[in-house]
Amino acid sequence: GMVGITRGEWILAIMVPSLTSEQIEAQHGSNSEASVYAALRDRLAADVTVLYSVPWIDIAGNQKRDGEIDFIVIDPHNGILILEAKGGTVEISSGGRWFTRDSNGNLVGITNPFRQGVDSKYVVERQIDDIPELDTSGLTFGHGVILSDMLGSLGNLGVDAPPDIVITGDELEVID
Repeated sequence: GMVGITRGEWILAIMVPSLTSEQIEAQHGSNSEASVYAALRDRLAADVTVLYSVPWIDIAGNQKRDGEIDFIVIDPHNGILILEAKGGTVEISSGGRWFTRDSNGNLVGITNPFRQGVDSKYVVERQIDDIPELDTSGLTFGHGVILSDMLGSLGNLGVDAPPDIVITGDELEVID
């Protein structure tokens, strides 16, 4: 199998694809994703594999849907975690709609990242369950959201967003 890369005294998690922060910013225009990527690489154990920017297609019934997962964390001891990363200042309207502020300070509507995470989690779970000869009965699937530019306690983000599954920017240092 693959072995984590040693950097100084750190053993790094396996990242797929292996990218520099500059490459992430060039390809995805996101320095917040680059900081999350670096935190996952540098803080998680060497036997953890992290898949970055994973597209999916779901063919359930007669409808086809597609999406993308920011990070899939595969931990042989704990299961599979789907992480949605959102940069910028995130705001939620009273109607439960999510917004982020762009560089000019304008509010831009975004998909609820918790709903996105749940969606992606079920797609991945179904597709892994469909692999013949693979016993998934002991496998745990979870999802979470990283709001990397938000700091401190965020208060109530809604019933689908308990604090246990939210990581803020000041928690990246202890993301493990």
